[in-house]
Amino acid sequence: IVGPAHAGPNVAHVRGGNPRMDRHHIVAALDASLKRLQTDYVDLYLLHSPTIETLRGDPAIMETLRELQQAGKIRAFGASVRSPADGALAIREFDLPVIQVNFNLIDQRAITTRTEPNCEVLTRVDEAAAFDVLIDAIAHFSR
Repeated sequence: IVGPAHAGPNVAHVRGGNPRMDRHHIVAALDASLKRLQTDYVDLYLLHSPTIETLRGDPAIMETLRELQQAGKIRAFGASVRSPADGALAIREFDLPVIQVNFNLIDQRAITTRTEPNCEVLTRVDEAAAFDVLIDAIAHFSR
């Protein structure tokens, strides 16, 4: 089971708009996901859009992820970031084994940016942006 992502601040639709990225909230969010998924572990657990400053400011975040991995609740962990540059920083500073970056028709930096050794890079497509580009393309070619 590929697992959920833990959302950071400014995500109004997640946990009442107050999802903090700290030990308590990461553990509570994972436990709730495991219960909903009816399983004891997930293959991959991602932090959703953490800032480098957030990760630097609270070493307990990375400690918590490593503890959850050692406990067998997650097999791997990483972060979903906004840019390959943020991903490279997260890999170098926090030894994250998995990074997920934006990738769509407009933003293809994931192809052109050098990746770090021994790190898996996942791409994500912002569905809303992709849909807007598709609608624009259809409108353009249907003239």
